[in-house]
Amino acid sequence: MSHTLNWRFRHFDLFSASQWHAMLNLRGSIFVVEQTCPYLDPDGKDPDCWHLEGLLQGQLVACLRIAPPGAVYPELSIGRVAVGTNSIYDGVEFIIRSYRIIRIKRSIF
Repeated sequence: MSHTLNWRFRHFDLFSASQWHAMLNLRGSIFVVEQTCPYLDPDGKDPDCWHLEGLLQGQLVACLRIAPPGAVYPELSIGRVAVGTNSIYDGVEFIIRSYRIIRIKRSIF
């Protein structure tokens, strides 16, 4: 069994309804259920953002949102970081690898 995380980096506009549902499901399982954060995750900012997904054997196990300057804060920001609790993938490793990918892709902003 392969434990290689496959990466997908795309703008909100490129998600299908079922793909976006998987993203909200993962984020909700972490922010609402695990962390018991009583705030609404969909904040209306996702449509302006890029999203980095980590897929393990085709299943979404990690994600984060990259907001271009002005979308959330005056500067580029990273947020909505979620790594599934049942994932064998380490959250710290996801962040480190994400940072590397973001540095490469930063030219789009």
